[in-house]
Amino acid sequence: MKKGLALPSDGFDQIVAAVGGNGKALLHLAELARRQNYHELSLDIASQARASANGDRALFREAGDFVAQTVPGWHWQMLGDIPRNKAFEDALNRAVTTETRVLDVGSGSGLLAMLAARAGAKQVVSCEANPAIASVAREIVKLNGYEEQVTILSMHSSNLDAYVDLGGKVDLVVSEIIGKDVVDEHVLPSMRDVARRLLKPGGQMIPKSGDVRVALAWWEGLSGRSLQTVCGFDMTPFNRLLPSKLSLGRDEEGLEIRGEAASLFSFDFAQTLVTAEQAEIELVAHGGTINGVVQWIGLQMDEVAYFENRPDQKQGSSWGVQFFPLSKPIDAEPGEKIRIAGSHCGNSLRVWDA
Repeated sequence: MKKGLALPSDGFDQIVAAVGGNGKALLHLAELARRQNYHELSLDIASQARASANGDRALFREAGDFVAQTVPGWHWQMLGDIPRNKAFEDALNRAVTTETRVLDVGSGSGLLAMLAARAGAKQVVSCEANPAIASVAREIVKLNGYEEQVTILSMHSSNLDAYVDLGGKVDLVVSEIIGKDVVDEHVLPSMRDVARRLLKPGGQMIPKSGDVRVALAWWEGLSGRSLQTVCGFDMTPFNRLLPSKLSLGRDEEGLEIRGEAASLFSFDFAQTLVTAEQAEIELVAHGGTINGVVQWIGLQMDEVAYFENRPDQKQGSSWGVQFFPLSKPIDAEPGEKIRIAGSHCGNSLRVWDA
């Protein structure tokens, strides 16, 4: 097949039929479909290629990897995050009654949808934009006996129709599509759209709001990111290419919070308008050398519970944190106030020393 060949979607159906059970040809066709942005079709063809491997373990593995590469690795970390899972389960148990109709945005494995069903929900509809994940979520829901209560739809929440897909606006929206700084991956517009179009007036969202939490910090690993002399050559100009924020693990070695925590931004998921914002706050130091600001998230699950992945808490978290280096280290006295600024454009966060 010639490179760059464009086909209509129905053209792929004809070629799939023509190649029959030739797994290698099917996998090449799946790649072509993906390059033409027929993502759901490409995954379906790759699944057919895997089913046609006929003992060819290399082809079976290659076709499986084709599908798996569309699934972010953090799904496994998230499912193993016991404090996170319990926070959502407890909030659902407080909110759900036998008359509650629930929308779960971002099915993933189907965990939150099944938690809502187990809490007694009358109906749960869950949407997942990734067709490979949606397919496996349906299998998991059926395996665990909740297929009568839970429906998994392979679509983005923005394409849901309240009456066609949900049978009317729902009583409760639960979602865990929140990234490490609350605003990334277009979370705010997605949540507000769902609340406006798909949630009943007075309905509940879990979580109901989110905070961008920040504190002064010291990270000993920062010096390793800054170049000085390499093989006798001065490499300091290359440091201008360092990113203004660094992604760290929540239990990053050598990371210490050295000040009082505060919320730089707060968002009501049902009400927040997606507009660019800038803010300045004073952070109080505990004392010692400070070379940056560490940022994590806080989620108000409901009127009862608040969950955050603060780096110095003992329990682990699937959410990482972000570190924003200061323009230069500060030797701070206990109680000293240091002014920082931050901005977001509705999808990206920046923090700097003011």
